[in-house]
Amino acid sequence: MIIIHKRFFDVLSRAMIVALMEKRAHIHIVEVPQFEDPPNLLAIDNRGRTPLLIDDMYGNGCIIKEPMAAFEYIEDILPFPPLFPSGPVERAEVRSYCYELLGDFMPLLQKILAEKVYKVQYRTGPPETHILREIREETAVFMEIIGRQTIVSGHAIGNKISLADFIMGAQISILDYLDLISWDKQKGAKLYYRTLKQRPSFAPILNDVFIGIAPPEYYKEIDF
Repeated sequence: MIIIHKRFFDVLSRAMIVALMEKRAHIHIVEVPQFEDPPNLLAIDNRGRTPLLIDDMYGNGCIIKEPMAAFEYIEDILPFPPLFPSGPVERAEVRSYCYELLGDFMPLLQKILAEKVYKVQYRTGPPETHILREIREETAVFMEIIGRQTIVSGHAIGNKISLADFIMGAQISILDYLDLISWDKQKGAKLYYRTLKQRPSFAPILNDVFIGIAPPEYYKEIDF
């Protein structure tokens, strides 16, 4: 069995769960507090990274602390269906695009977590109105880019579904959970995300709930 230590609003945690579900792996999920590094996690990785993968099919457990390396490991032990295309150039393009997705999204995610999650969970005060406005504006731009990127092939990059789609889908799911997307203005991205939500592998992240913050009523709906 594969054990995944994950944080709720962590993009790669969500993407890894989807990837493992695509491959029909047997997994056990350990929830890590969003803004804390609990002792049980630090005992395994002193940097407190998530997702943290442990494959206990081996003697003392194979532990992979770096998330992108964990995706490569998953691909090696469970090659079907693939997370990457077959050609070396195409595989390199997907890997590069995954890093671009993560790098481009991180500043927005950090701002969102500070205003929409941390302040709610620890009751440190209401969100700043001007920052929420900035978040919504940046989210709109982000979703418009996704709509343009996916309109031709229906995928994040290339002509087949890949790890890039699972990362992009994870990003959208976080924004959607926190009710930051005006779907009536994002027709292209909506079509793309609706297709992803139809995949059974997305069910675990769509059914997951963060205590204290409820998603919009339509969050789990496939035809939204």
